[in-house]
Amino acid sequence: METSAVLVAGVTGLLGNEICRKLSTKNLHVKAMVSSTSNRIKIDQLTKLGVPFVQGNLQNEGSLRQALQSQLDGASYSMQKSFPGLMLCVANGDRIDMENVLSKFPVKLMSVKDFANSMAKAQLSIA
Repeated sequence: METSAVLVAGVTGLLGNEICRKLSTKNLHVKAMVSSTSNRIKIDQLTKLGVPFVQGNLQNEGSLRQALQSQLDGASYSMQKSFPGLMLCVANGDRIDMENVLSKFPVKLMSVKDFANSMAKAQLSIA
């Protein structure tokens, strides 16, 4: 089975942090997107679990593009070709035009619920 790549935003918050922790225990290429003002202690805790991070900001289109490209660059060649499961957990704030940004990448934007359902169908449990 091919490994899915996941970029998680909001990882220093309660929900995003727990999602990132759960996903890091699965057969997924997980990367945490953090801002320059993110809680360093929480970032270090995820780093100890083997979760790499990339700096980005959901309110800045250029920053988001760089974070997405970073995730693609870290993926295997076959993953870059199909990229079946990229998830962005968007908590709040002004939304940028995600459809426009993502149209430049071979990715799929999913809610946490839809991503969990897709993993369940693939015989993985993230609960």
